[in-house]
Amino acid sequence: QIYDSIFMFIFFFVLWKIKDQDRPDGWLTSITIIVLGAQRFFVEFVRNTTPSFIEGLSQAQLISLALVFIGIIKLIYIYSRHNKVAA
Repeated sequence: QIYDSIFMFIFFFVLWKIKDQDRPDGWLTSITIIVLGAQRFFVEFVRNTTPSFIEGLSQAQLISLALVFIGIIKLIYIYSRHNKVAA
């Protein structure tokens, strides 16, 4: 829990600093999904208390990878839509 708390504290201040930058709608949500999914994946990897589910990964790690993948797809969609509108 201490890793989560420290990470969330740092992540909050990073988001606070970049919140006013000119970015397309949904960008911050996508970045948050990607970063939190990656953070959960690594916390589960370090913790290593849950049994393996598929290919040595726990169920939480697989869900975290899915979140990272969804966030990346959403970010690609947001930027492709934003570039079409700007053109």
